[in-house]
Amino acid sequence: MNLGQIEDKDYFSRTEVSNSDLSLIKQSWSHFLEKNRRQTTDAMTFGKAFDQLLLRPVEFHKNFIIAPQEIDRRTKEGKLMYQSLIESGRDILTSSDWTNLNLMKNNVETHPISSRIIKESEKEGSFTGILEGVEVRCKIDIFNQGYLFDIKTCQSAQSSEFKRTFASYGYHRQMAFYLDILKQNIEGVRGAGLIPVEKISSSSYLPSKCGVNVFWLSEQSLEQGQFEYKKLLEKYKFFKENPEIYPGYSDKIEVLDLPLWALQG
Repeated sequence: MNLGQIEDKDYFSRTEVSNSDLSLIKQSWSHFLEKNRRQTTDAMTFGKAFDQLLLRPVEFHKNFIIAPQEIDRRTKEGKLMYQSLIESGRDILTSSDWTNLNLMKNNVETHPISSRIIKESEKEGSFTGILEGVEVRCKIDIFNQGYLFDIKTCQSAQSSEFKRTFASYGYHRQMAFYLDILKQNIEGVRGAGLIPVEKISSSSYLPSKCGVNVFWLSEQSLEQGQFEYKKLLEKYKFFKENPEIYPGYSDKIEVLDLPLWALQG
């Protein structure tokens, strides 16, 4: 089902299994059961802010507020000003966050390929489906002429560096999962790509018109991702059907070997 552009709070309150849920299930069933106890990190807030500023600027200003640079929280006046920001109900960004987010946005919008992809695309939408007999959901960034694209903030968008990020964060699994849900909702879905954007901080230097790359996902990557998400959905079904099973890492004593790199050559 195509849910359209729904509010984050409405999307995240839904009960279908998401890719984030699969990441928790990969850690352990216990991680998934206690997902509501997870704390939002600064990196998660920054990534969410960038997505919205780039793709849904109206939503960005509804959900985020910029703290004036001159606020000194050590003073009574500064504490009162900061309290008013908290009471706004919006996520608080620093003035340096705001500057860096706009620099990153400019880098995307001046890249010859990513700028065109975003300009000519449908931006953000939520979908549900059924995979391996499990109700699932996804929230996409960009859909352009049959291709799904996702924005990823990262430390390095260079091919050699981003490959490691791509594998370690399971982006291949995420995109395969999203594609298969989209295919149940939209005709003509053809493939997937990623647009990594380097994060800028006060301590980092990045030339203008840099820090952005665009990648297609190979068939091999998507096939591996599909294999992995199906395996995790099977794990989900197993634990749902067997609630008495220990939900942690293991209920057995395991043998611990040294990794190959630690053995003498």
